[in-house]
Amino acid sequence: MRHRKEIKMNKMLPVALGLVGATVVALAVAQSQPSRTQSGVAATSSVGAASTRPTFSANTSALRMDIEANARYHARVAPGYEMLKAAQALLVQDKLQEAEQKCREALEFLHRNDHSETALVPLELLGDIQLAKGEYKEALKSYAIAPLRSAACPVNTALCYVRLGDLEQAKKSCPDKMLAQYASESHPEAMPGTRDLKSMEATLLMALANIYGADSAQELKYYKAAEKLAPTNWHLAEGLGWTLDDRGRSDEAVRYYKRAVQYGGDKVSQRTLERAGVLKPTFLDGTPLPVVTPHPLAHETVKTQK
Repeated sequence: MRHRKEIKMNKMLPVALGLVGATVVALAVAQSQPSRTQSGVAATSSVGAASTRPTFSANTSALRMDIEANARYHARVAPGYEMLKAAQALLVQDKLQEAEQKCREALEFLHRNDHSETALVPLELLGDIQLAKGEYKEALKSYAIAPLRSAACPVNTALCYVRLGDLEQAKKSCPDKMLAQYASESHPEAMPGTRDLKSMEATLLMALANIYGADSAQELKYYKAAEKLAPTNWHLAEGLGWTLDDRGRSDEAVRYYKRAVQYGGDKVSQRTLERAGVLKPTFLDGTPLPVVTPHPLAHETVKTQK
């Protein structure tokens, strides 16, 4: 019984130790394990054992070949992804013609050097560029065949349909539930709405502002575009205030906080009420925050450091 437990443990060890460790243990077991002839059961032949346990040199050779193949693949496709990053940067700078040219170069390069579906990754970015240029039908074609789609893809697809005047198709591309999640998960009722093309476009732009929230320049661009379509939407004004605050533009932010309070009343957050001057800042228990008075020497210290 003890002998069988030892055999079972020897079989489990390679699983726990990983690829390289497994081969070392397997080789050690193959050399040290006694005959399995017990209770009339014939022992495993040395030929069978050799066929089920690759040698250490064979495994390391295969592993080395995998690593080298991956390295060659990444070296081969890396220039294409550098072109893609350059195209993305040009799009953010609104250099649309240059962005499209660079994106098409990346697409052609990856098509020549990468024979998997990832060669078509630039198609979504190409669609974004075409959307920015107002080429909505071309953008829809690019989005339709892009193999790997980001969260922004269905929203941008819907935006193309809205700007082509097709509200129903826009709603199919980005259903209300999905749109509410992107545009305002906490206050879906506060979205500009989806009742007509104008409100739908404002809501889609608001969703894109949240999706691109990690990039404050993109976030601000989409919020500003949405604000032109829905200037009385309190939730949009609040989001715009927060975005401006994060960029250090506090004077502009306060103006939007006040607008949010004007149209949203007590629906806005406490932070918005405080920044709009309606409430005094407090701790969580409601205790007012102390007024911090700068030290009289602070100004002199700053002047000295300059």
